[in-house]
Amino acid sequence: MSPWRPQLSSERSGAAGVPTISTSAVARAEVLAPLVHRHHWSTSVLLHAPTSLVLADLTALTREVASEVHAGLHPVTIDPDRRWYRLLRSDSYVDVWLISWATEQTAELHDHAGSLGALTVVSGSLVEQRWAGDGLRPRQLRAGRSVGFPLGHVHDVGNPAPTPAVSVHAYSPPLSAMSYYAVEPDRRLRRTRSVLVESGSSKGVG
Repeated sequence: MSPWRPQLSSERSGAAGVPTISTSAVARAEVLAPLVHRHHWSTSVLLHAPTSLVLADLTALTREVASEVHAGLHPVTIDPDRRWYRLLRSDSYVDVWLISWATEQTAELHDHAGSLGALTVVSGSLVEQRWAGDGLRPRQLRAGRSVGFPLGHVHDVGNPAPTPAVSVHAYSPPLSAMSYYAVEPDRRLRRTRSVLVESGSSKGVG
């Protein structure tokens, strides 16, 4: 079966339990074969990112897969020691990840380099800390909430709640590099390191 490919249009993309050090480097990933979906996207050739998908497409995709998780099509494991991942789909255009978050599990302040991103919270709730130019701004993402991440979006995601959370994430093009950051006392954002991401790696997911 040939891989799914988006149809191109002229629309332009993108808007500018147990505590753990659960960075992506210590996460356990389970990789499955690509999913086959009947998508009919309205997509575009991007002028500023090497993908033909727009944020609305990624958000819709995460919502669709979240509904599949609700229906029991994708089993979820809650690991109290580190974030659990499963790669549900990977092709030349997009990666889709299923992630569970036990209490106090977080990612790390990071970007997604040249990839657009989106997530939908399936159950529980997450808190996103996003860089706003002069500091971090929190927003709570409850079950059913979807958000998109344009190029340049720097954020951390975590679950401070007493109950686990589950979310679906998509990136286009698939993650190939990313940077990590720290916020200085004078409220400046400092890049601490940059890494390459191999195909199918959970590094940077979140």
